[in-house]
Amino acid sequence: MSTRIRLAMSAAACCVLLAGAACAPEQVADGRPKTQRFTVDGPTLTIDSDLGSVALVAAPADNRTDGHRIKVTRRFDAARVGGTVGNEVRQTSPDTLQLNTRCSGVVVSCSVSYRIEVPADLAVDLTADDGHVRAEDFTAPLKARVTDGNVNLERLSGRVRLEVERGSVRAEHLSADRVHADVSDGYLVMGFDRPPGHLGSRSVRGNSTLRLPDTDYRIGTDLTRSRAKIGVRRAADSEHRIDAAVTDGRLRITHR
Repeated sequence: MSTRIRLAMSAAACCVLLAGAACAPEQVADGRPKTQRFTVDGPTLTIDSDLGSVALVAAPADNRTDGHRIKVTRRFDAARVGGTVGNEVRQTSPDTLQLNTRCSGVVVSCSVSYRIEVPADLAVDLTADDGHVRAEDFTAPLKARVTDGNVNLERLSGRVRLEVERGSVRAEHLSADRVHADVSDGYLVMGFDRPPGHLGSRSVRGNSTLRLPDTDYRIGTDLTRSRAKIGVRRAADSEHRIDAAVTDGRLRITHR
């Protein structure tokens, strides 16, 4: 059940209990975009989000020696009958952004989304709860841990590492040499424009589909209550290694 639905049900229950009393929701935030700019130091930008969708947008490499410029645009829409509602973006250390949302008490609606412009050559380490994640056109490494949300990636050439719980992953036009994805309670789909040096995948209670360029691969599988269909050429001495584990699902490895 989504956050918005749960909150709406709570508000409806309150109105029933307070029958005859005023129960009109107060609009706290109207969803208009608000922009903030930050300067971060270090080789990696760390982002921690506790609610809402996050879109990572690749900006031109800045090649600066005095820190990397980050632009965050957020949209927060909330209405309440009573309780605490708020949203803020804070820089908690030279290389860390904290995206915080508070929606407690009797809240009718609460939704938030972020668009974060990051230099394409700056590595990102993202933790996101209760929201979808999207990233495109990055050349630096991306590491993401996502709970209760889907992940969509396109045209990434840097190293990728994903850990997703109760969500699905779709990644297309990858040219990264090293990719690892660990997904539970969701599907995994990955398509490569260039053969990876090493692709590791693990899915639990979900299907995995890996689409690879036409060449030889060294493939290892670990299947538990699962089936596999492999449609690419295999060679024990290939420099392109695929390790795929599936529990309670199906594995399909095919050419693009």
